[in-house]
Amino acid sequence: MSYFCLSELASLVAVHDGSTERIKLAQAAAPYLILRAALPLKAYIADQPLRGRMPQPESHRQELLFVLRKMKELNSEPKAIPDSPGVSSPHKKHLHRLFPLFHKAISIAHDDSEVLEELVNLVNIVGEGFGV
Repeated sequence: MSYFCLSELASLVAVHDGSTERIKLAQAAAPYLILRAALPLKAYIADQPLRGRMPQPESHRQELLFVLRKMKELNSEPKAIPDSPGVSSPHKKHLHRLFPLFHKAISIAHDDSEVLEELVNLVNIVGEGFGV
């Protein structure tokens, strides 16, 4: 059920027809999408010192992978999220807001190649937005 709700939240923020109603809906939903995407990332980062070398619980890992993949495929409404200085990526602004969490999670994900690969892909997309 939570995957469905997250998918619906992402679809509210996604690029559609550019109508005023859709833009207002995307502007209202965007902060909640970013907060919801940040939850599994924050949990992953906070849980690592407690886990040590133990693997992450599979349900948490699957949720994290789902969120990372959903954020990668999302093309957000350009007017839904305010511009950041120096960013030239109109449809990936949500990733720029989550970048500090991606950075912290990469240093933790050395034991899980699948999570690490998704995080690196997202950081590369953010880098493209900065022209790197």
